[in-house]
Amino acid sequence: MMAQFMEETENVKMDVHGIVHNRKIINLKRSRIVADSDGDYFLCDDGIRISNSKLNDDYCDCDDGSDEPDTEACSGISYFECHVRFKKFKIPSGWVNDGICDCCDGSDERDAKSKDLIHLSLTVQKKMNHFLSPCPNTCPK
Repeated sequence: MMAQFMEETENVKMDVHGIVHNRKIINLKRSRIVADSDGDYFLCDDGIRISNSKLNDDYCDCDDGSDEPDTEACSGISYFECHVRFKKFKIPSGWVNDGICDCCDGSDERDAKSKDLIHLSLTVQKKMNHFLSPCPNTCPK
């Protein structure tokens, strides 16, 4: 599987072999177009696969709205800002208090109800490189 980041284009995509393909995709800056044995598809920011034909079709197929960068279809999606040192990055608001630590400082899980969540040892969480609430601070020092 080969993920490829596209810069702004107008209806064309060059694959890893230098072959140009016509696409419905317009101006998908830094989007994830993936090609594997199942064909080409778009990888949403949250890891969900969707058909390339669903890009910029005025419908939010990805929970995070990443499939609609050139439409207003997903403009109602709100985000939570994680802070890492002097940088900020956004996660979909639906990821807040879901029991999974998305921000390295755990700020997205401050109000999570840990009693309702699956409990895994910290050792297992470290091996998976995914942490559950209550979140340890894994930010770089």
